[in-house]
Amino acid sequence: MTFHDLRWTRRELPATLVKLALAGLLIAVFPLALPVANEPARAELLATVYSTGAIIALLLFAPLHGASLRNTFGWCAAVTSLLLIFVFLDPATRASAKLTPALALIVFLLGATLGILARRLPPAIVIGLFALLALVPMWAGPMLELANNPVWANRLVMYVSPLTALATALDFDYLRTAWFYEYSAVATMRYDYPNFVNIILLLAVLPVAAVIRRYSTKDSAFQYSSEAHP
Repeated sequence: MTFHDLRWTRRELPATLVKLALAGLLIAVFPLALPVANEPARAELLATVYSTGAIIALLLFAPLHGASLRNTFGWCAAVTSLLLIFVFLDPATRASAKLTPALALIVFLLGATLGILARRLPPAIVIGLFALLALVPMWAGPMLELANNPVWANRLVMYVSPLTALATALDFDYLRTAWFYEYSAVATMRYDYPNFVNIILLLAVLPVAAVIRRYSTKDSAFQYSSEAHP
């Protein structure tokens, strides 16, 4: 892999700009899907919704399938930058601006983790997986109730949901919002949010492993080449 992997040719640039514009459009309109106007923590909830839209936009519009690892990270950085632009431009989310560095880190790592999966799997499957995990507090709630809400199962539900990661970055209890409180049984139980550092470490596992594997493979190929051509 060379620096050329990061460059766009003149023929690729228009398509790339169109995809970035579509990603920005999806991020902009995504809050229309959820009613957030009457929520007490409206800024944090809206930032969470913007972030969810950014992840879906990345999986929909970025050419991740078969992409190089460097290009995958590049698209994650580009979409994360788009998200920050909307968070800063929207007056409703400026109240959470002091927390945007933490949010940007979470969105980048979450996007990188899903992006690495999307390099090998069809985007529809990765988007479905993202939606399934994001809504785990809803569909897993009845099972937790039947099992009397064991601590280990409660923690598992909280850890695997991407919304938990986003809410942790914003210091925001998303399960107490009106919509989740109405439709998720977990919101009526006792639960604890994971530590922010633990979330970072968990989300960093796959990207770091991919980088290590990429460069260890590169070193092995270089060593083989050196031995074959002394």
